[in-house]
Amino acid sequence: MSGVDKDFWISVLRRIDESTEQEIQDLKAEILQALDEGQFTARGPVRGDARRIVRLMEEELLSRRLRAQRRTERR
Repeated sequence: MSGVDKDFWISVLRRIDESTEQEIQDLKAEILQALDEGQFTARGPVRGDARRIVRLMEEELLSRRLRAQRRTERR
């Protein structure tokens, strides 16, 4: 996770929008592993940004599941 800057986070957000659920899960695992391994060395904003992105991924996954569930219930 080198080169963590504004452009990196914008690319992560774009990937979330364009990815499948599995790809989001994989990216989430990658970010969580980087957090655990201390690859985000800067304190404060960078680590906080990583945690916020992970929460955003969880919200996106939940939202997609709820939408899929609603679609199947309508049928």
